[in-house]
Amino acid sequence: MTSSDDLLIELKSTFNNLIRNKESIEGKANNVIVASGTIAALLFSFGTLFLTKLNPEYGWYWYAIIFLLIGVIGNVIAVVFATLAGFRREILFFPVAHNKFYKNDGNYDNDEITKYEKKGHDEFTNELIKSYLHSIKENARKNLEKAHKLMIAHWLLVAGVLSTPILIGLAVHAISQGMLQVDIPN
Repeated sequence: MTSSDDLLIELKSTFNNLIRNKESIEGKANNVIVASGTIAALLFSFGTLFLTKLNPEYGWYWYAIIFLLIGVIGNVIAVVFATLAGFRREILFFPVAHNKFYKNDGNYDNDEITKYEKKGHDEFTNELIKSYLHSIKENARKNLEKAHKLMIAHWLLVAGVLSTPILIGLAVHAISQGMLQVDIPN
């Protein structure tokens, strides 16, 4: 086995790890979408009930509105960023793309197949190495873009989650001040 063969094995491993990373990022993006969507819906319904029962004279009234907006809007925007990170249609780069072996009419390109069949081991290995390097570079760049969008979605989710206890605290405070009307059925 030559050093080129060893390099090719390492590049295959790196390429496969990038594909697994892509799948991991997409799975995490899906989790952020579910969590953010759920929290946004709950905050929206809680906020609607809360603000309709809250006396506008309450000293912290506008803070309640601001934290509610931070929670709802932050989570909605988190869903958008997570969707961009996880479900954006994209073209993956592969070392040996199948479309290289087809003509425009969809039939096999026998000339292209014959070219590959006639290449010597070293020439074929060197071409594969270059193709793997290009594929790794492009797919790594795409994964970084996805990870960046996912990180933004994550921090927006955190902001939305942190607004929840603040709103609950304001609700408890408003009740203690007699500024929040709570109807308790008998």
